[in-house]
Amino acid sequence: MIRRIEFVQHLFCLLVLLSYVRTDQGIEESWSWSEEDIAVVEQCRQDMVSLEEKMRIADSFTQQGNEFSLQGMHHRAIVKWEIATRCHNESNVPWNNMANSFLTLGNLSAATAAAEISFSIRADHMSSTTLGNAYRAHKMYERAEKTFLAGVKYCLDNSDRHEHPFWSLAMLYWDQGDYIEFLRYAKLGLDHISRVECVESTEEEGACQVPDFEIDLMRRVYEASMDLGLFVAGHGMYEEARSHLEWAEFVAETYPAEGLNLSHASWHLECVKCAVEGSKRVGPCASEVGTCRARWEDTNGRYLRMMAVRAMGCEWRHREQDVRDLEKIMQSPNMTALLNHTTEFYFECEKGRVCGAGAQPPLHMWGLPMSLESVLIMGKVQPLQLVDRMLVDGPPPQWAYPTWSPNIGTVLRIGLVSSDLLRDHPVGNMMRHVLHLHDLSRMDVTVFLIHESQRFAASRVENENVLGEVKFRMIGRGPHVTRFWDAKESVEGADIVNTAGICILFDLIGYTADHRQDIFALRPAPVQVHYHGYMGSTGAPWIQYYVADRCCTLLPAHPPLPSSSSLTFPVLGIRWIAPPEHANFFSEKLALMPECFLGPSHRLSFQVSRIVAAPTMTVYT
Repeated sequence: MIRRIEFVQHLFCLLVLLSYVRTDQGIEESWSWSEEDIAVVEQCRQDMVSLEEKMRIADSFTQQGNEFSLQGMHHRAIVKWEIATRCHNESNVPWNNMANSFLTLGNLSAATAAAEISFSIRADHMSSTTLGNAYRAHKMYERAEKTFLAGVKYCLDNSDRHEHPFWSLAMLYWDQGDYIEFLRYAKLGLDHISRVECVESTEEEGACQVPDFEIDLMRRVYEASMDLGLFVAGHGMYEEARSHLEWAEFVAETYPAEGLNLSHASWHLECVKCAVEGSKRVGPCASEVGTCRARWEDTNGRYLRMMAVRAMGCEWRHREQDVRDLEKIMQSPNMTALLNHTTEFYFECEKGRVCGAGAQPPLHMWGLPMSLESVLIMGKVQPLQLVDRMLVDGPPPQWAYPTWSPNIGTVLRIGLVSSDLLRDHPVGNMMRHVLHLHDLSRMDVTVFLIHESQRFAASRVENENVLGEVKFRMIGRGPHVTRFWDAKESVEGADIVNTAGICILFDLIGYTADHRQDIFALRPAPVQVHYHGYMGSTGAPWIQYYVADRCCTLLPAHPPLPSSSSLTFPVLGIRWIAPPEHANFFSEKLALMPECFLGPSHRLSFQVSRIVAAPTMTVYT
């Protein structure tokens, strides 16, 4: 262990030096040691110096570093802490302090290295919290969770009163939309709070001082408790609802912060009690239980609308309720409005926060049992959202109409919009080997790329033979999924397609990540087709055709019934990607390929000649 620590320390020193080189502060100001510092380090290296003396010197330099840190002089603080580690390397305190200063300076790599050393020396509440937060900043969520849990275990095993690992873990779950685990560890953190318990006082000096981070977390506890309480109350789970609402009431009573509505929590709690006791109960809300139930069963509730996150994360604890709510939403005449709150869906985003599920709720919802009709309904919601969010600054350009028609001439200009074509993705792995099969004497093919990295991939030597003479144009990622569509960005992207004179524009994204349906909504091409990217109807009026196939897949036509006496084999039947009888579940016209609609991958290239020679597709309306 000591050798490992020494090796990591040498590596860390290199990171320290590089971090200073990349800062505005000069090395002579931040990195140089005084002659006295050097003498102290040399003294610590002497065998005759006792361990107690080395620890005393290390503590002294640790304290000096702490003082510099409090003054905002983090570079000097790091030097003092580094000297402390030279004198006594069995304490994780200076390493942990260095990690926090590096985080303040924005040097995540150096912070993580220092935090890992601190954690390797001693996995306590302090080192686990710092390292877990560093992993979280790196978006290494599984490592962050395991590290925070190690800190939680340390506190529980040693009866150590420190709330930080509990609350850091709670915030990790909050960012992932897991209210249940968030509340669990937030409450455990309250049981291990390290500060002196607040006592009411009329003296200003004796007033309770609650840290800002604690108030911020308690606001989230209140929100999660209210959201979960109303959700489970709407499903008749009154005891669980009472527990959540009592917590919300407790937080609102204990923490005098904005947004904590005590009367709101108390009113719903009284309603739950009324609902449990029925007509036997006489109270303020006894005559208003019907009003309460209407609010509890509101399908526009925040926790309910986060079902997409639960489905994506395989969170099944409320799966039965989610299935019922999804059916309720599908039957609601106001479902368009209900699904239009995309900023409330969080799933994987910058700064460790989860987001993006709102950009593609249909795809995420497929983790729940859905009918083809529901898929179509949810598909149709997306175009309505786009129309609401874009072109708010004025009318669309004159070419953004379905009647626009380019001069085709002798060359058919084809365009493909893709965010996955030149990366390791199912769409890219298939479509890359289709591009060079086009007859470029009769066709002009342009691929419109979303990511800048795709431009570099297109220029790589190994892709030359695959891509052939296909053209590439950048249209960019477009507006972020958590903010409103920018009319200017949409028009600029569509204008790139339009000026290229594209006759047939293929969508290879659908409503998956980084889609550009805002461009298709402007109809920059006279014929727009969805192909190979989204296994369901787009519901978009600007997509005329949906390419699918009659390719057979052997699946159980009727699932076998369980039998205790013998095994029963299912009767195998044929399932199509989009059989003609399902045409009414697509807003687009079905263009069915005679064989598999997928292009050949490099492993299936021997089938190229067979696919190219296939007969004409059939269109169903």
